[in-house]
Amino acid sequence: MLKLPKAVKELAELLSNLPTLGPRQATRLAIHLSSKGKDFAPNLSRALLSVGNIKECSLCFNLHEESGNICGICSDKNRDSSTIMVLEKETDLMSMENAGVFGGTYFLLGLVPKTGILEIEQKQRLESLKERLSNLPGNRAKEIILAFNATPHGEFAAELFARELKDLSSKFSRLGRGLPTGGEIEFADADTLAGSLDRRK
Repeated sequence: MLKLPKAVKELAELLSNLPTLGPRQATRLAIHLSSKGKDFAPNLSRALLSVGNIKECSLCFNLHEESGNICGICSDKNRDSSTIMVLEKETDLMSMENAGVFGGTYFLLGLVPKTGILEIEQKQRLESLKERLSNLPGNRAKEIILAFNATPHGEFAAELFARELKDLSSKFSRLGRGLPTGGEIEFADADTLAGSLDRRK
């Protein structure tokens, strides 16, 4: 029976912990990386070590490289800190921010499980958001935009958030038409996101 070299096998086992990568895909990727030549490994190693220095913003949980604990978006005085968009993941935030259509701040919940039930880390983030909202002028947000993907578990999460935060915001809204049912924010273009934001309700 043909066996993989030990180093390739160990790399595959590490890669299999990544989202969407099962054992077979991880093994293929490990073999591919191993075939890139000896100059590639040190560069990959340096990049991975650099990623280890990335921090989570203490307010929105987005990744950042700022010197303090707060990211550049949350610390930007030109943004409306009382209008907060709640998203699932970093790539959703990147898509919305790159579209250039939103001038408020963000909050990342993390991937919503298909069960719709929040995990421990997400519950902790929700409590952090409650504290953040209570420190705003008037002890509440002007508007919270629940920008979850148009999927059943996204809908469930939006209802849960609206219920949990009902006393901490003057208004709740959802992205409007433009984002199709089952569609994901991450893959929407700027015009679609702009239309969804304009038609929020």
